[in-house]
Formats: sequence, structure tokens, C-alpha cells
Amino acid sequence: MIKPTERSESERRLWAVRGIILILSAAGIGYGIMRGEQAEVLKKAVAVCLQCIGIG
Repeated sequence: MIKPTERSESERRLWAVRGIILILSAAGIGYGIMRGEQAEVLKKAVAVCLQCIGIG
């Protein structure tokens, strides 16, 4: 019988993959912020928004 606190090998792998994806995502976001990409994303978002309501 498996105790409630024990995890199977597949569950441990799943959590490891999730952790790796989280770390890589945070690193990618950090890299984009360091390059100043948030300004470019905001500019494109404003353009799309204005086109959606028919102003741009």
C-alpha cells in the first residue's frame, strides 16, 4: 500500500518536467525584459486594439 506522502516515479517525473518548464519560462521572460521587448509587445498590442475597434 502506498502512503499518502509517497509519490510514484511517474509523478516525480511530472513534477520535475513542470519545474523545468517553469524555470525556462521565467528565464525567457527575464531575457525579454532585459532586452526591452515589453515596449515592443505593448506597441503591437495597442495597434491591434485600435484596429479591432476600427480606429487604426
